[in-house]
Amino acid sequence: MSRVARLDQYYPDARYVPPYHQARKQAFGEGAIAPSTSVIVNALQSADAQMDVQVIASDYLPQAVRSGLNRPDASGYTPCLRVGDLIFVAGQLARDGTGKLAVRGTAAETEYMLRHRFAPALEAADSGLDLVLKAQAYVSQAQEIPQFWRSWTQAFAGRVPPTTVVALRHPAFLTADATIEINVIAAHRSARARIREIGEARVLDGLLFIPGLTVTSITEITAKARPMVTAANIVRMLVFAEDLASVRDPQVPFTAVKVPSGLTVDLWGYAPQP
Repeated sequence: MSRVARLDQYYPDARYVPPYHQARKQAFGEGAIAPSTSVIVNALQSADAQMDVQVIASDYLPQAVRSGLNRPDASGYTPCLRVGDLIFVAGQLARDGTGKLAVRGTAAETEYMLRHRFAPALEAADSGLDLVLKAQAYVSQAQEIPQFWRSWTQAFAGRVPPTTVVALRHPAFLTADATIEINVIAAHRSARARIREIGEARVLDGLLFIPGLTVTSITEITAKARPMVTAANIVRMLVFAEDLASVRDPQVPFTAVKVPSGLTVDLWGYAPQP
């Protein structure tokens, strides 16, 4: 547990969050909880389950970064960690120093997070926006996605990192007015020379970070992912589907959650050095 670098939690109902937080603190210890992203989904694979929890861990001992990021006291997670040459930043909202939402609207919230949350936190971790390897963005409604992309693309000056965007019932369930929550994984500055690009994906030391794929069926994944990764090199698959019954076992480790519409697949893989 001391080597956990990141947690992702999906709930069908927000009332399940407080007891989970209590159990999590007991398991990890106060102040030792890895960066976390929690969102509300329509349903989980197991109809009677109250949460889906995913864990990423490492051989490296995580080091907390004094990022200046605030977070809800009830959750107790560390907002930013360095793990080897990877920087993990927890899911962020457009909160100000008091914890209140600073701006409203997907475009404004995205820009605020980039300027006032991610950029300072990554700088404190000896990283930067240009070293982001992977991002996940959860928006409140599908029609808000173009607003996100306009702000996101402009911030990265055309060199957009692999990004997965999913519309959910409400991503920022602890802040009712928020429309978007974003988390990122970045590289430490010392690792810059080791970053490679394979199509739209990025690779660091064999870890392959792939952008989210919007498809019409699971069988379409192979064709879309082929320029970046072979099926044998997929090590993790997260499926956001309107119809969970349509998600057949893809023969790789996977999790599927129900969302209001569409089919988006988030892949993780490895790409050995050539």
